Amino acid sequence: MAIDKRVVAVLDGSTAAFTDRELLGVQFGISNPAGASAGASVSVVVTFAEPLPSLGFGVWIGHHQDATAFVTNETLDGFTVTLSPRLASETLAAGTFDVMILG
Repeated sequence: MAIDKRVVAVLDGSTAAFTDRELLGVQFGISNPAGASAGASVSVVVTFAEPLPSLGFGVWIGHHQDATAFVTNETLDGFTVTLSPRLASETLAAGTFDVMILG
């Protein structure tokens, strides 16, 4: 169950969708497989035990290798994180990444 915290100040000019309840979710050490070859991306589905905010949320990804990351397939249960090597000549290693959401 989420722990209610009521000490958030929303900046003027922010998106009007903000309410008196913001959700924070953090997962550390999510495993990712190695890339199949140089330049190949890998995708990992990330899920949470509680529904994510239906009005949208931000995702921050901390990956621990020379890669770029992006999010697709957002649902109320989670989303897909895709890691791609920054250079086409590199191959992603098996490893972990961290995720934080705020919404």
